[in-house]
Amino acid sequence: MKKKLLFVMPTLDTGGAERSLVNLLQELDYTVYSVDLLLLKVRGEFLKQIPSDVHLLETPPEIQAFFTPERVKGFYVHKFLRILGTALGNLFTGTIRERAAFRWKYFYSRFIRNIPEVYDAAIAYLNGECLYLIDEKVTASKKIAWIHNDYREDGNSERYERPYFSRMDAIVSVSERCVEILKETFPEDRGKIHLIPNITSSRVIKKMADMYYPAEYEGKDFILLTVGRLVHQKGIDLAVEAAKVLKNRGISFYWFFIGDGELKKEISDMIIRYDLQEQVFLLGIRSNPYPYVKNCDVFVQTSRFEGKSVVLDEAKILSVPLVVTRYPTAHEQIRSNGEGILVEMNPEAIAEGIIQMRDEAARMLCTSFSREHDYGNESEISRFYELL
Repeated sequence: MKKKLLFVMPTLDTGGAERSLVNLLQELDYTVYSVDLLLLKVRGEFLKQIPSDVHLLETPPEIQAFFTPERVKGFYVHKFLRILGTALGNLFTGTIRERAAFRWKYFYSRFIRNIPEVYDAAIAYLNGECLYLIDEKVTASKKIAWIHNDYREDGNSERYERPYFSRMDAIVSVSERCVEILKETFPEDRGKIHLIPNITSSRVIKKMADMYYPAEYEGKDFILLTVGRLVHQKGIDLAVEAAKVLKNRGISFYWFFIGDGELKKEISDMIIRYDLQEQVFLLGIRSNPYPYVKNCDVFVQTSRFEGKSVVLDEAKILSVPLVVTRYPTAHEQIRSNGEGILVEMNPEAIAEGIIQMRDEAARMLCTSFSREHDYGNESEISRFYELL
């Protein structure tokens, strides 16, 4: 009999954790596992990439009422509780994640019914509400929490989440540094904290990268690309500041950004304020960004922190030269003067790194280095099987 698994995720928007989950689902052995997927909000560009073997559960109406803006017939009280919980959370907590934990504990939990199925394993593929839900509302022989970022930098609520982690059978993170931070933060749970890198399939990424050539690239040279949500973590503001430095130094370039997020208006205003409309372009979300990655001249990542960046591994698979800010876990993925260069986390250093990569010989060295290495790690899924 197949083992029955449940994955819980907020959405399948185009973020690194979402991409990581889709990659994992694409590599699972469905002769051994039967898989259900529960989304708190059924949306996202990655929905179309869910394998046909995965059963996407219908989101219970009370969860829809709490987590989506639409009105759900018969669940108007839940909408009121959402508004009230958010307002009080703003008064009594600090970060967005603390507010979510407060809202779950005092307003959501008692109004969400248990999931009726029984599972061999339930996996909260993000912490926060996914973690709270599998702990309180799911019956499973084993429960696993997945952490995709530097736990300290990501504004998590150690105070709220400590009891939830204590009840998990395993806690997974995606890089050595993130694992160490979890062990330091939750020393009582260090024995059940595991490293499983994000699963990345070279075969799938190369195939998708050849599907088309981006129309936006036509007639342009020295193309820069950044892929990531328009949020503080990703340092898109630093990138726009770096673009201003490049323009002021007379450098010709075209910098494209794929992604969306809460800072879109702020970033758009910066582009106008610095008169960068002819150099910097916000493309929004692309369900298949790989042709953009493959055909750019330099991939630039300006993050302030990461767990382990999925998109960097994908760019390495496509042998694209990299300029990456020196956030704490960057050295685990990038060998400076190998796949690219690491730069300090400020606009001037980012611009200087890009200028170094204007040299075609420098870019070819990075490309040649990447082509000599295999960055796909489909075999890492064996670590997940061992947990199960």
